[in-house]
Amino acid sequence: MTDRAWHIVSGWRPDILERDSPPFLQPHLLGRPPARRWNYLSRRAGNPFAPRKDTLAPQESFSFKTRLADIQVKDGVPVTVAIPVAATAYDFGVGATGRLQLTALPAATSRVVRVRFTTERSELFDVEGGVETFTFAPGETTVVDPVTRVFRYAEVYDRAAATLVR
Repeated sequence: MTDRAWHIVSGWRPDILERDSPPFLQPHLLGRPPARRWNYLSRRAGNPFAPRKDTLAPQESFSFKTRLADIQVKDGVPVTVAIPVAATAYDFGVGATGRLQLTALPAATSRVVRVRFTTERSELFDVEGGVETFTFAPGETTVVDPVTRVFRYAEVYDRAAATLVR
């Protein structure tokens, strides 16, 4: 929740990442919750997951090293860097349709697994975007993608195993 202690800078200045310096704009107070837009979720139609029909194991999997793009702040300047990572590509065959199911050993803390979907083998090694994240809660061993996709390869940047749920 914001209050009058917050301040807004109306434009970019080179020293913005190093220190707070005026001039500042003051935020407009909308009111205490639940006034105005606070705490009110709008209704929308939702469709529950379709029941699982079957599970498809990958036809093949292979591991390799690649690099993922990341943004880091160096000397106050955001820059893009390439982070080396190990990846495993799971091949489900041409035109696989369904939701990806990731399985991992239980852990005491939550962890994020990054996955990239593609239909072309040549696109596996040079990652240029389209990386999805899936979060395992503490103790959780299975996560299912809520989106039904059409893909051949699921490139997993972690030690999680992948199967396809139809």
